[in-house]
Amino acid sequence: MNERTGNPGGSDQNGLPEDPVAGSNVFHSPLVRGLWIGTQNSGLLLFATNGERYHLTSENSKLPCDNVTAIALSENGEAWFGTETGGIMRYSKRNMSGKGMLKNLLTCQPTRIRVLADMLYIGTKSQGMHIYQLNPIKSLGDFNADNVKGFHKTVTDFAMDKDGCLWVAGDAGVLRWDGKAWKNIRFREPQPKMVGRTATRIVIDGGNRIFVAFSAESKVYEQVFVYDGTSLVGTTPETINAILQLSDKEKYQEIKLHSLDGGYMRNFDFGNASQSLRDFEKDAAAPVTALLNTEHYLLVGMENGYQKIFDGENYKQLSEKGTGQIGAILNLFRLPSGRILIQGSEGVSEFDGQHYRLIESAATGQDFKINDMCIDQMNPETYRIAFSNPDGGGYALYQNGFWEKYYTRSAVKSIAQSDFVIFLAMPEGVFYLPE
Repeated sequence: MNERTGNPGGSDQNGLPEDPVAGSNVFHSPLVRGLWIGTQNSGLLLFATNGERYHLTSENSKLPCDNVTAIALSENGEAWFGTETGGIMRYSKRNMSGKGMLKNLLTCQPTRIRVLADMLYIGTKSQGMHIYQLNPIKSLGDFNADNVKGFHKTVTDFAMDKDGCLWVAGDAGVLRWDGKAWKNIRFREPQPKMVGRTATRIVIDGGNRIFVAFSAESKVYEQVFVYDGTSLVGTTPETINAILQLSDKEKYQEIKLHSLDGGYMRNFDFGNASQSLRDFEKDAAAPVTALLNTEHYLLVGMENGYQKIFDGENYKQLSEKGTGQIGAILNLFRLPSGRILIQGSEGVSEFDGQHYRLIESAATGQDFKINDMCIDQMNPETYRIAFSNPDGGGYALYQNGFWEKYYTRSAVKSIAQSDFVIFLAMPEGVFYLPE
């Protein structure tokens, strides 16, 4: 592990403050070799010489199209992939450097930043959201409660569906931008408990299923909602009781929506519904802080450090003996290798479907906190964390068993990355570092 210290910052030619990022070495992202297989509609498979199996798609990598029509390899491991409609992707070595000066992009109180479809989205505490073009970096405007009726003041999360619609979570609930207008996504049934509650997380899976969490000190099933194509509905005992009263056709549609029979690894026991509903969620309540939907279950991360799964039958809490103790679960990702990446406030772990592996800690002392994580867009098997410590904070890249850390004078609350630019959200605003 290499650690660096920095020099005092200054200002750029426009008088904007700059902050040094420690680090002066350049290192290479190694090429993974093996057998590449192109598919007609499922992207690329790589059976690598390191024993791993990787699955690259247009959703989790820079692959422009999931129909791969041609593959060419060179002796040094570089690869070129032709696709049906998206052009060509090149897989090659990449030089990465952590040195340079952070440049101020926007002065605000950021909450969360994300790069989606080559755009940077900035959520703020009281000013709605800002959007930036990435090449070149340029403001495209902002949305807030003053210029859009009913819009968020506080924005907490973003997601983009397969139709290119942007979904934004915040204190006004959930809003969707279809390229023309904003639409408020409401609840199917009145939710008196949800009045005044902020939508804190939103995730969209590969099948375009949309899940939203409204964090609260309550059962998980009272916090998590699924989008039914029109509105948000919770998978709750009350919902299941209502499903039992429906006609066969309506019942089938609702069972499919909630993955109660055949959607996940288990099925709800409709033959013993009363007992199944009593057992629907037994464990202690805690705010939901992260979501990830898989083909086997809905994975939920919580503020108390525990994880739960909804497997079609009920909510089950996972034992900390298996998952490890890594603090509040703040982010969940699926890597191309199929492993699930779990980011806690105190550590990071991976789950390969059978075993959890605790990643070597990036902590350098007391009061070290991991605030956010992003997957490297150019190499989705590597990732970066944003952290805070008593001296300020910084970010770190994890690759091949090592953390490469770079320090800033302020805590880094959130992190995002485009192809060659790293964006850091700090208490005083958003900064960027050209790689």
